[in-house]
Amino acid sequence: MKKRVFTDENYDSAVGNEILDGGICVACPKCGGMGVVKGEERHEKYWVYCKIVRFKCTSCYHSEKYDSEENVHKVHRARTFCEKCEKHISLVIDKSQHGHKVLNIVCPHCGAIIPTKIQIVEQGKGYMYQPSVNLRGLSATDNTFGYELYFLSAYKGRPVFATNRLHLQYLIDYIGADLRKKPYRLGGISRRVPGFMKLAKNREEILRILRRLQEK
Repeated sequence: MKKRVFTDENYDSAVGNEILDGGICVACPKCGGMGVVKGEERHEKYWVYCKIVRFKCTSCYHSEKYDSEENVHKVHRARTFCEKCEKHISLVIDKSQHGHKVLNIVCPHCGAIIPTKIQIVEQGKGYMYQPSVNLRGLSATDNTFGYELYFLSAYKGRPVFATNRLHLQYLIDYIGADLRKKPYRLGGISRRVPGFMKLAKNREEILRILRRLQEK
C-alpha cells in the first residue's frame, strides 16, 4: 500500500497566505451561525498589522467593527537592560508614579535596582495580519471580539480546532499522512499544531473529530 506523503508549507507560502486570508471562523453571538473575523491589511515600516478588524455573520449578516487606532492610549513604560543578570526589562509604571522622568526600577529577574528613564508611549490594540486564537481550557476564541471558534471540539480534555475550512482541510491532510516532510525552512504551518494531535496513537480519533467538523 502506497504511503500518504505530506509536505508542510511555510506561513508565507501561497497555501499559508490563502489560509491566513480566510480569516477566523467564529460562532455568531446573535444566531450561532458561522461568522468570519478578518483584518484589513495596513503596512507600517517593516511590519504588517491590521488597523481595522471586522466581524460578519454569513447567516444573519450581523456585523461588528474594531478600529485599533480608536483604542490607542498613553502608557508610562520603563525599558532598560539589567547589567547584573543581562536580561531586558519592560515594565508598565503605575499611575501613582507618573510624573517622574527617572525611577529606580527593581529587576523582576534578579532584584537589582536600576535607575531608568521613563518613556511615555502610545499603545493600542494592534494586530499582526494573521489569525490569532486565545486558548483557555476547552475554549478557543479569536483575540479581537472574543467569540468562540466555529470549528471547535475536544479530545481528552484538550481543544481541537481549525481557524477556517482551508485550515481544517490542511490539518486533515497533515495528520492523516503516513510520512510528513518539513518545509524548506523553519516555521511551517504544522509548527502550531498541538503535539497531542500529531501523535500516531491519537491519529484516527483526531481525524474523526476533524471530519465531523467539516460537516458543519
